[in-house]
Amino acid sequence: MTPAVRWPRVALLAPAFLVLAVGALAGLVRIGWPGSPAPAAAVIWHGPVLVGGFYGALIALERAVAVQKRWTFAAPALAATGALAAAFGADVRLAATLVAAGSAVFVGASIVVFARERAAFTAMLIGGALAWLVASALWILAAPVPRIVPWWIAFLALTIAGERLEMTRLTPMPSWSRSIFSAIGAVAIVACVVTLFAPVLGMRGLGLALVLLALWIGRFDAARRTLRTRGVTRFMALALFSAWAWLAVAGLVLLAAGRLSSGPLYDAALHTTFLGFGLSMIFGHAPIVLPAVTGLDVPYRRWMYAPLAVLHASVGLRVVCDLAGLFTLRRWAGLANAVAIALFVMTVALSAVAARQERSRRAATAGPVRLPA
Repeated sequence: MTPAVRWPRVALLAPAFLVLAVGALAGLVRIGWPGSPAPAAAVIWHGPVLVGGFYGALIALERAVAVQKRWTFAAPALAATGALAAAFGADVRLAATLVAAGSAVFVGASIVVFARERAAFTAMLIGGALAWLVASALWILAAPVPRIVPWWIAFLALTIAGERLEMTRLTPMPSWSRSIFSAIGAVAIVACVVTLFAPVLGMRGLGLALVLLALWIGRFDAARRTLRTRGVTRFMALALFSAWAWLAVAGLVLLAAGRLSSGPLYDAALHTTFLGFGLSMIFGHAPIVLPAVTGLDVPYRRWMYAPLAVLHASVGLRVVCDLAGLFTLRRWAGLANAVAIALFVMTVALSAVAARQERSRRAATAGPVRLPA
């Protein structure tokens, strides 16, 4: 039976997708498409807007649904509001403060999860939440964006890694594997701290942690056994493992380059993480997470492979262009990144509409219910 649509949660989700749309348009301007109708402030604050207002708000809403405490729903609302304020030209410090307030609530929600079950994955969730809070605080303090980037990467990587271990926590695995998992998370956080006074060493430490995390997931995640299945389980497994592959690429770029503040390698490291890794995870989990969070019926359809394929092809092309210095061609790769996002939104909407039509047809075919005399 399809759950009832929870419209208040849909209302909290909508601003996050508005942030995604604005951020994608701003990204087109930054990569060389000046005709994109993006607000000027969104072009300037492209990274903070997307990380806080899309990834932050989306993950915080999912966490609030899991915790089931009303105050936790303030996290996605504050994060999305702050990001939209920054994107449309409001005072940056005020916008950053709103995002920071949302991340602080998110830390509280993560502590509640840890208190309910003290385990490696819940500790990793707190680490990811704290990384977002530190990043938000650095934004308030007007730190250069490249100094904030390691904390955003740690937020996304540790949070998703913790959630993956939570989903597979009943899967048998050696006890030492969980210890290694916790150690990798600790290395990532320590590396972020080190970037504040030794950027090259810290970024390389973070790169090592990302590579090790991707290898750990590849070895121990239960989704390995669903790669040869069919339907939604195979779709999710392919999206998941391709996402971790991109995170490993990002880690290798950080290991090789060390300090990054601008240029092609900086572009490659950021977009393999926040597009290749982050969006692949969101695309793959949409048929499961969206119904669980909002009650909207978004069943898996084969056409969901289309945005996933365009995403990976465009990110791959973008990285090749970064490494080879093909900056004209990279503009088209950036445009294809935006197309992948648009295709994802369209496939989700089409799936929801198709599901609604199927329910209507079944109801019409069944006819009225006749009660016994």
